[in-house]
Amino acid sequence: MPQTPFVLFPWSKPFLPDMIRFLAQQTDPAQAVLLLPNARPVRYIIDLFRCNHYVGLLPTLLPIEDTTHAWLAANEPLLPFASVLDAIDLLYHVVRDALPDDPFLKHAFHAMSLQHFWPWGIRLYQLLEELYTHGISPKDIEIQPSAPQNANALFAALGRIHEGYQEALSRHGLTTQGSLLARIAKNTTTLPPMLDPQKHPVFCCGFSHMVGAVEHIVHSLWQNGAHMLIHADPNLVLDPLHAHHACHCFADLAKRWNTHIVLAHEECTPTKPRIRFFAGFDAHSELLALKASLTNQDPTLSCALVLANPDLLIPALHHLPRTDVNISLGYPLARTLLGQLFANMGRLHERMRDDGAIYWRDLIHILSHPYTARLLAQDLGEETQETLQKLLDAIPLGTSYQNWESLLTRTLQEPAQSSVFALLTTLITQCHAAKSLGELSLVYHDVCERLALLLPHAHYPLDAKALQTVLESLLPTIASSLLANTPLPKQTQYTLFNALLAQEEIPFEADPLTGLQVVGLFETALVHFQALHIVDASDDILPGIPNQDPLFPEELRRLTGLPTLAERQLKSEYHLFRLAASSQSLTLYWQEGHTNSQTGEGKKIPSRFVEQMLWQIEQEQGHVITNGPPLERANVILDAPLAEPVPLPKTEAIALKLNALIAQGISSTALDHYLSCPRSFACHYLLNLTPHAEVNEGDCPDKIGQCIHALLKRLYTPFLGKSLPAQAISKEELLDALHTELAITDFGNIPAVSASVLETAAEILLGRFLEQQPPTTILALEKNFQTDVSVAKKNYHLYGVIDRLDRRNDSLLLLDYKTGRLKLPNLTFWDNEALFDEIDHMLFGNASHNDLQSLLGLVRDTMPSLQLPFYLVLCTHKCQDLYHALPHNAALIHLAEDGKEMPLFAPDSPLPDLKRLRFCTSLVALAITCLTQSQAFEPLVGQACTYCPYQCLCLLPQ
Repeated sequence: MPQTPFVLFPWSKPFLPDMIRFLAQQTDPAQAVLLLPNARPVRYIIDLFRCNHYVGLLPTLLPIEDTTHAWLAANEPLLPFASVLDAIDLLYHVVRDALPDDPFLKHAFHAMSLQHFWPWGIRLYQLLEELYTHGISPKDIEIQPSAPQNANALFAALGRIHEGYQEALSRHGLTTQGSLLARIAKNTTTLPPMLDPQKHPVFCCGFSHMVGAVEHIVHSLWQNGAHMLIHADPNLVLDPLHAHHACHCFADLAKRWNTHIVLAHEECTPTKPRIRFFAGFDAHSELLALKASLTNQDPTLSCALVLANPDLLIPALHHLPRTDVNISLGYPLARTLLGQLFANMGRLHERMRDDGAIYWRDLIHILSHPYTARLLAQDLGEETQETLQKLLDAIPLGTSYQNWESLLTRTLQEPAQSSVFALLTTLITQCHAAKSLGELSLVYHDVCERLALLLPHAHYPLDAKALQTVLESLLPTIASSLLANTPLPKQTQYTLFNALLAQEEIPFEADPLTGLQVVGLFETALVHFQALHIVDASDDILPGIPNQDPLFPEELRRLTGLPTLAERQLKSEYHLFRLAASSQSLTLYWQEGHTNSQTGEGKKIPSRFVEQMLWQIEQEQGHVITNGPPLERANVILDAPLAEPVPLPKTEAIALKLNALIAQGISSTALDHYLSCPRSFACHYLLNLTPHAEVNEGDCPDKIGQCIHALLKRLYTPFLGKSLPAQAISKEELLDALHTELAITDFGNIPAVSASVLETAAEILLGRFLEQQPPTTILALEKNFQTDVSVAKKNYHLYGVIDRLDRRNDSLLLLDYKTGRLKLPNLTFWDNEALFDEIDHMLFGNASHNDLQSLLGLVRDTMPSLQLPFYLVLCTHKCQDLYHALPHNAALIHLAEDGKEMPLFAPDSPLPDLKRLRFCTSLVALAITCLTQSQAFEPLVGQACTYCPYQCLCLLPQ
């Protein structure tokens, strides 16, 4: 039979209208069969016949994926498709069965469970499917140095694994899409009646870059008289040397099939779309530019928004100025609220302990999910949010792993307790009781059914589509799989379920065809639009740089005959340039220069296809385009200066809070907090803002400090009021007291490793401290002191706890233990007597508040903490009453390092006790005066801001 040439329809005109006219010229459309690359053009073809007022039967429209069963029906029984879950279960058992006869495979996989085999099984399944669809029979492959051990073990047994896999599929009466295509490609002698060109005209429309098996099928139809219709650059016929390189695939195909290409008609007037480029700096800038373009665009034009990255669907929808939007691309189910709920539940059960205790973050994620509130609102109504907030506030106060039933009992009252209990029983208890994927899918089905009643499609279209996908696709696939009733460990259940969830996409209908069409690049096959907007056209997405496959590196693709990366990218290139050639206007948006440090992505650059278009325009204009039409770049315009911390004004309410605080008394901790940052002090003490609570899972420095203080009190109490020689406490006494105190101290969630390190470090560091202690007499331990001090004719109450009070050489010494960082005073600070004279003069001379604040700033620079001066003032009266002497000095003991004493005054300081007390009183009085007289609480920017829980509030306008 003479072979028909390829019929080329110029890509400067829309393909489908030209093809329908050609079809009407060749035959009665009712008798024709149109074989299509995918299903999307079907709706457009039907609509074109309607617009042309066609009367009669429509041609038979067959996407090629719908023809496979029809093809086999003429030769053998039809078989159901194996799901991914089925295929990997079969592959797992095939590999396990091959272990005894394959030492290399046995060494790599003998101890591997289904859960750990799953990632390898996914890649192995995808590899076999790709080999099938390219018509390549899998064979054993020699060991490759570039591949990991597990991959090499699979390579070496690939042919045998394939044979066992095929046998297992047959044994279970299953097939796969790839296997089906491969079988059809091997047996194309008997054509199905609907595709037999001898019975009615067959037109293969718009195929390009066909893989091996598909090419073999289409080639068989063409050999039997089918027409091959392509949409490409007419220069393939008119001027082959100048044909667009994206269309060279058709010339290569015609050469392989020993035929030629002819034009469908002589009208080949070339047209060029108006092309614009926009380089943004992030996704938001891209979408803002898109919104501006669509706002100014003629709404009567057929328009498409092509998303190179489907993850941008939801942000893009929020930026569209039009409401007549139709989505026809798949959206990842895992990115929806339902997908996130399932992922949260999976993590919760994977980390749940055998005793039923739940990791606290997992419990928070479940309770804070929006669907949890909706499910509870059925019973609790307006009390839902208050109930959930009580639980969310209580969880951070507990331990790392918590019993949720006990949490409900101690936190909630009836009827809220029963409602939350019933919901968590479903989400936690029933899920955890599931022994298999089938039982787990039943629990998830119950949750989805309840949600379906709460989320009407009109108000929550994406949520409704997600529920529909889960109920009609994901859960039925699991329930009908070979693994559905197989008992599996919890970890394996959720690993498999989450892996299936990650592969699932929400399909959107292609109707209606009017309005703005939101599509992916490959969904545009054969169709055209007058106005095109392609978003996220950066090179890492379009054509995309796939991650290196650990199972099948790129160099091995060449050895097996699979397409290389460059060959696969030609498909994206053709679709893009074909779509652009038939449009009137094209705008491409991308991010440039953005680097994602979290995911390791490199610097963003425009797609190589964008660069090709821009280069062509530069050739025509004769100069390099850096900025200006047709290339625009996002401009970063700052309408206001960068936000800076602002003072917190002292309102009437805050003033009342401050007065109440002063009336209760002033502690050294509060005064130091004010000294370090007045605004942070106000947030904590006056506004009573509670920092974000979290379960402490680190080393718990506060409890460690309390433990060490209690230990030292235990050690020194027997010597209270007695003369204590140097090194009087033995190492054995220290160890006994240490072990006793560690045993009775509740460290909460401190890791076991940290507890062991703490015990060892405490023994060493406290040993050094005791070795350096001089002879002394301990007068008081952990003693409460309080006093009143007069500042500018006003009395203020001071209080505090002194760790230790010693008598040494007839002098009184105050000691404070520190297990963390020290704020050390500058010992030369006390030599500046003029400064203290100025402080006293200002305090009693009615100086302005600004002058006092400036003076306090000078003090802050050299005296970062007023704790020790405060203690000297605090203890003065008691020391005189009890010990008939003034306190002479104070010191910090740095237990975290060498245990040395860091004194407030230098040991050789000539200052008498009265002057020392006067200087300390002046400092405390200055800080109290600034605190009480301030009209605003200023933020102090410094290193401490990194750890301040109120840092973000400093940038908010008042």
